[in-house]
Amino acid sequence: MGVTSFEHKAYLKHLYSLILKFLGFSALTIAGYIDLKYSDNSIYEDPFVIGAFCMALASLLTMIYPKIYFIHTAMFLFIITKIISQYTHSKHFNIFGIHPH
Repeated sequence: MGVTSFEHKAYLKHLYSLILKFLGFSALTIAGYIDLKYSDNSIYEDPFVIGAFCMALASLLTMIYPKIYFIHTAMFLFIITKIISQYTHSKHFNIFGIHPH
């Protein structure tokens, strides 16, 4: 039994989506690193770059191993790091809950 045209189109659509996710999160990783490098924050205060890197890596791994969808797990970490970054960018609290003012 061969692959139908519909299955082939669905696979290509999924592959294009993964490629775009990989490129987008790779760009976010680079931008996050540049932002972290030129800021006064530490990686503990602004872990966004870690979350973005995990999403880029998960997209790449899902392209290599399409039967395993790594993105759900990486998205959880990405969201947690984004929340931490949001709180610490405002300098209200650091990751340990200490108020620096």
